[in-house]
Amino acid sequence: MANPAELLHQILSDWVQEPTKPIYSSRGIHDDESLMQRHRRAIRLIDEIDQIVSGMDLPGSRRDSIQRNLAKWTKWVFAYPHNWLQVPDKGYPNLWDQDALDALDLVAHLLENQVPKVDEASRDSYLTTINEVITALGADETLPADLRKHIYIIAAHARHCLEDYEMTGDFALQAAVERLATAVQMAMSFTKSEGAWSKFRDKLFFPTVAGLVASGPQLAIAFQSMPGSGGA
Repeated sequence: MANPAELLHQILSDWVQEPTKPIYSSRGIHDDESLMQRHRRAIRLIDEIDQIVSGMDLPGSRRDSIQRNLAKWTKWVFAYPHNWLQVPDKGYPNLWDQDALDALDLVAHLLENQVPKVDEASRDSYLTTINEVITALGADETLPADLRKHIYIIAAHARHCLEDYEMTGDFALQAAVERLATAVQMAMSFTKSEGAWSKFRDKLFFPTVAGLVASGPQLAIAFQSMPGSGGA
């Protein structure tokens, strides 16, 4: 998975600016929508850091330190449109704090052993499988049109999360994998050409076993309920 602390450190480092430099040009953005997209991504990364740290066995003092810095990093993200270096606002004191940024770098190193690296072979395999799902949708005229459209949207989203993994992160990819597994289950339930879809039972779950993403409970439930999986 992508290291959320490392990705957040990159975003916040890119946002550091000289006092006289316009905030938009410093952050490499051109309009409000681009700015909000960057903000939303940063907040998702903070949430991922929080979830991972919450599951770690850490001394209370270290956990408290990380939680204090999580609050600081969150304030940084929400500081727009204030200039970090020269216009501190009420409730946002000392926004530019090298110690807090260094702490984020240390958390990134701490998480290195907590986040498995993406298996590139598995990523390529899963991309191939997604494209096969999309091809199967085009060939199976026995599926209801609305269902075909619905599954296509889910498959396209999963492909986006995989192709832009370094941007979307592990949590978004895992959710996309779970949704696609459930969508394939729906296709197998409605199709009159089950043989065209049964091959996806193993292909969809191979990447989760190989280390692409961690298998979540929804994924396991979806697998167990697939026709022919041995589930209830």
